[in-house]
Amino acid sequence: MSGRSRGVIAAVQGAQSAVRAYGSLRMLSLMAMCEIGGWALRAPQICLDEG
Repeated sequence: MSGRSRGVIAAVQGAQSAVRAYGSLRMLSLMAMCEIGGWALRAPQICLDEG
């Protein structure tokens, strides 16, 4: 699961860079929500790694 979530986070961060060039606040908000979803998928794995 963490491999897929890392891919989601990386893809969304790349998309955010592209969207910033066009200045669409709506798209930036959507990308931020997608990134948060990716981090939420990683949270259980991060907790297990630190524990």
